[in-house]
Amino acid sequence: MPKQEIPTTARSPRSSRQYEIRIRGAIGPTLLEAFPELRSRRAGPDTVLSGLLADQSALYGVIHHVEALALELLEVRSPSAASYGGDSHIRQTRRGGSVSGERRPPMILVTTAGKVGSEASRLLAERGVPVRVIVRSADKAAALASEGVDVFKGDLEVPASIDAAMAGVSSVVLVTPPVVQQELSVIDSAVRAGVEHVVKITTKTSADSPIARRRNQAEIEAALIASGLSYTLLRNNAYMQNFLMMAPGIAKKNSFSTATGDGRVGHVDVRDVAAVAAEIAASPSAHAGKTYWPTGPEVLSGTEVAAVLSKVLGRTITFHPITFEEQKQAMLDVGLAEAVADDNARAVALMADGDCDYLTDDVPSILGRPARSFEQFASDYAAAFSSVQAAA
Repeated sequence: MPKQEIPTTARSPRSSRQYEIRIRGAIGPTLLEAFPELRSRRAGPDTVLSGLLADQSALYGVIHHVEALALELLEVRSPSAASYGGDSHIRQTRRGGSVSGERRPPMILVTTAGKVGSEASRLLAERGVPVRVIVRSADKAAALASEGVDVFKGDLEVPASIDAAMAGVSSVVLVTPPVVQQELSVIDSAVRAGVEHVVKITTKTSADSPIARRRNQAEIEAALIASGLSYTLLRNNAYMQNFLMMAPGIAKKNSFSTATGDGRVGHVDVRDVAAVAAEIAASPSAHAGKTYWPTGPEVLSGTEVAAVLSKVLGRTITFHPITFEEQKQAMLDVGLAEAVADDNARAVALMADGDCDYLTDDVPSILGRPARSFEQFASDYAAAFSSVQAAA
């Protein structure tokens, strides 16, 4: 079996600090491979790691590795620990527990940095809630790291990686494309870690749906409910941001085409979904065991969407209905894989029959403010639909 790499936490370019980290017993090579800036020495029955770490995120990265390797962290010393209230000793009170002196609330883990995950992470960091997001490439999440998000380089295909990211976590925002095995592994890891709550980003589900994504979500939801974990399901309506895939065509041709026909949709802004997920993850008790159906404030047909875009952009935008086959080809043309294009085209075609023609007040009831309208979305992203941008 190939060696599994324990992931590292992304480091921010801040001033370095000297640390000494005492661990019970001997260590293998994994820690030193992941953190080449550290040196090790034996101190009786213990091992002491010492060296300059870039910042607290790097320190937490070492702690995550220690816990993932089932080692016992005894003590962390820093000669210049002003950020820890001036105390030069940071002692681990129990294995797997928080480090005394940190004075930080439990961590929230977001499983991917896609549209929902990145915005939920940003919002949580903005309100001062410790939040960690799992990414394959830390470089692509540099903006999140700069906003205070703990960016954890990991792999949802590797259970040890998920376990490392789960250290110290109280709530999880579970969101993937969805990939069934990845989400099942996250659920299993959350059970092992004693996580208090899981917010599951999902959609309409059915075990016999013609849409693979809905079948996958049904399997994941069933596993989450059976796990015994406290949970909340967010079954979102179609995302407004899906129109951004058509933005270049709208900018160039002043028109767009979908297989929605005359069907109307209660589009929801991804930013509102992320805000709802963040709110519930931070304060889950009132939402345990509940299922919400986030939508925007109105249902719109393709023709009505075109009218909103025309108003916002100051030029006439037209809508042209197309067939399922044409919808699938359009998605292939923008680079989607065959299976994904087929699945998405089927979901769009169902909208013609009223599949997404519904509204709820879940967003305003949870956030205490109105859900974003399609007009607000179009105004915020007007540049993406701009003919000037397309020409540039």
